[in-house]
Amino acid sequence: VGNLPFRRILKELYGADITCGEMAVVGNLLEGRQSEWSLLKRHSSEDVFGIQLASGYPDQLTRISEVLANSESNIQVDFVDINMGC
Repeated sequence: VGNLPFRRILKELYGADITCGEMAVVGNLLEGRQSEWSLLKRHSSEDVFGIQLASGYPDQLTRISEVLANSESNIQVDFVDINMGC
């Protein structure tokens, strides 16, 4: 788990098989905050890549799922880790 440059180091130097982006706050994604969307970027060297989404609101998670499933989103992930709080 880490930012894109860190994940690339893990992949290239240590052969990490699975990588995961930093936790993104769904509300910020839905507001279009570019800094939050950058947490979902995948490098071409990442074979198995997942994202972490945080929200305490099921309706937000439904909406972001629809956005990510849209072919125009250009977000390619193999798994999603959902954090809804404790």
